[in-house]
Amino acid sequence: METSSLKDQQSFFQTMYSAKRNLTKQQKAVAEYIIQNVKEIPFLTAQELAERIDISPSTVVRTILRLGFKSFPAMKEIIRDQIVETTIPPLRRLRRSFDSSDGQCEKNLENVVFTNAENIRSMLTAHLVRNFCLAADILEKGKRTFILGLRSSRGIAVYFHSLLHQCANDIFLLDPCGSDDLVEHLLDLTPEDVLISIISAGPHYSKRSGLQFNTRMNTKSLCAHNK
Repeated sequence: METSSLKDQQSFFQTMYSAKRNLTKQQKAVAEYIIQNVKEIPFLTAQELAERIDISPSTVVRTILRLGFKSFPAMKEIIRDQIVETTIPPLRRLRRSFDSSDGQCEKNLENVVFTNAENIRSMLTAHLVRNFCLAADILEKGKRTFILGLRSSRGIAVYFHSLLHQCANDIFLLDPCGSDDLVEHLLDLTPEDVLISIISAGPHYSKRSGLQFNTRMNTKSLCAHNK
């Protein structure tokens, strides 16, 4: 089975289920965990996955190779692509519902609400719960909170700043014009402050620069992204 042809010939789940029959007991446990927690896998390392199943990292790596993937990172990339390809953007889904020929407005609304609810429910993974609680604890203990969102993330940052500002004090929205200007905004940060970086696309250079600089300043960092 070639990894390069995986997405063209079969879905990720079809490949996993068909290959699982030829695995050992421990390898089947790895495959089953991946299938049951597929949206969590892109955020885990091989070490973290091994700890979840209580096996060795080498067993995880051998299982991934046995399943036909070139490496654990390669499998995570395929999972991310699979999720993107099978998830319809909300606006397109809404337009599709209105373009239907049944003429039932109430049914269209019900379908949109139900689908959105299912998407939100599927986000609730053990990884998200654990990191959400850690982030909440960091924010609660922080003296000041700075929010950074550039380009496509800007609107999300503004909205998040508006929401967080209603329930906490000392919430600031950074408004840099680039990586050089960003450093000037971060010079005032202290180890007691928190920087939230919102990334809705790839890791833009300015955002990476901000996080790297923030690390050198010993300021706590939180990163919210869609990858």
